[in-house]
Amino acid sequence: MIPLLVGVNTAVFLFQSLLSERGLLVFQHVFGLSRAGVEAGFWWEYITYAFLHANWFHLGVNMLLLWAPGRIIERFIGPWRTLLLYIFGAVGGGLLQMLMGPQLLLGASGAVCAVVVAFSTFFPSLNVLLLLFFVLPLELRAKYLGWGLVVSSLLLLIFDRYTPIGHAAHLGGALAGFLFARVSGFSRLSAVENWIFRQRAG
Repeated sequence: MIPLLVGVNTAVFLFQSLLSERGLLVFQHVFGLSRAGVEAGFWWEYITYAFLHANWFHLGVNMLLLWAPGRIIERFIGPWRTLLLYIFGAVGGGLLQMLMGPQLLLGASGAVCAVVVAFSTFFPSLNVLLLLFFVLPLELRAKYLGWGLVVSSLLLLIFDRYTPIGHAAHLGGALAGFLFARVSGFSRLSAVENWIFRQRAG
């Protein structure tokens, strides 16, 4: 499911790049998330916005952050629950962002934050290696990655309110990922047991 999500996001962006400026504006108005669109009855925007991106860098960062924790989670909970987690994070991020402001929202960031926080909730003691600014290596436990994402999103939402970055979507997605991990029925122990079972089963 994770390779499929990466492929769909990439394909949608390639399609966007082929549109004229006017066509792109119309496409984003219909499928990007905005308060005006929701008020017009475009409820699908709460999901479709998570497959649109503003540029190659935006797409690349989101897909890189989705890939590693997403592949691990998929091996634990299966592909369809992984898709549900992605959608749940997108909707959670979109809802909080719409409460905070009317601007157009594009990108998988809310869904990706849900995947990252679900990963840190399932495997809090697992050591992960991060590359800060894609250069500086930093090793830490997964639970601190999750907490760092939530706290930084909250602080940026409070103190960086005048940029077009959807900090509320990041926070909403992170909270959705935490809730999903808690209510999904895959406790920390059962997740480990499931991992061992699948490894032994080949």
